Amino acid sequence: MFSVAPGTYFDAQQVELTCATDGAQIYYTTDESEPTAESTLYEGAFPLSASTVVKAIAIKGSNKSVVATASYTFGHKVTTIAAALALADGEVARFDGKVVAVYQYSSNLYVTDEAGDYALIYGSLGKTYSNGDVVPVGFYGTKKLFNGLTEFEAEASSFAASTEAESAVSPKTVKVSDVTTAIQNHYVRIEGVTLDPTAKTITDATGSLAFYNTFKVTLPSASATGSVEGIVSIYNNLQLLPIVFSEGTSVDTADADVVRIEAGRGVIEVRGSAASIEVYDIRGALIGRSRTTQAGAGIYFVRVDGRTSKVVVR
Repeated sequence: MFSVAPGTYFDAQQVELTCATDGAQIYYTTDESEPTAESTLYEGAFPLSASTVVKAIAIKGSNKSVVATASYTFGHKVTTIAAALALADGEVARFDGKVVAVYQYSSNLYVTDEAGDYALIYGSLGKTYSNGDVVPVGFYGTKKLFNGLTEFEAEASSFAASTEAESAVSPKTVKVSDVTTAIQNHYVRIEGVTLDPTAKTITDATGSLAFYNTFKVTLPSASATGSVEGIVSIYNNLQLLPIVFSEGTSVDTADADVVRIEAGRGVIEVRGSAASIEVYDIRGALIGRSRTTQAGAGIYFVRVDGRTSKVVVR
């Protein structure tokens, strides 16, 4: 009966109504009320450009069809994350500007754009993105507020596999006191912190912040001092979601002006400009090619752009 299938659209649509019964007249509503013979008589295609529920009924004499319903959602095309964040809750944003993946875990995908704004895309996407991957334009999601955190509930069918990658996104170094709701979903690094696994806090000279191990990373089982990288989040209150904690760091430098390699508890990190990364264990087995490699205690060799450094994971 509806020429345009129910769904989400980003451009105006012309909707036609049809009935297979000769001589039947169609009446419809666009205010979610039930259509009757007193409703608007269909006389030709009508435009829709705002979210609408259309209900229609065909009537011939004393015979009436069942009511047919079609829901249309109209979203907004945005070219920046800031424009998406400015939408009201419940509005749909289609990302038509370039965004780059920062971190993905389960249903959480964190992205950033050239302006340095960040967003959380939430949902089972059916695609995997690594740090630096460009997420193809045209994906969309509904802006939601979940326990104080802004996220975009993803439409999985709108996501495509990445075919382009840029340099990996590095975290911004901040202090605990810099962590506010204004940088929710941002990727940050805090140095000189004490991580308390019992109190679930990280503390530096400027204050304390709760953390939650959403990403199931390896963290110290006792109080430890080091640096932490993670995502600023909110679950009613501010918290940090650690991605990596570096404790008792052993550092070797492939090129002091360009690359720094850090090996902390259970992880090896490569920072700076690096086109090629390979991490090998003591037996020479390749165990990783990314900037962050999970590794047990031992000696490893990290090859960055053709130069090899030895690191120790404690």
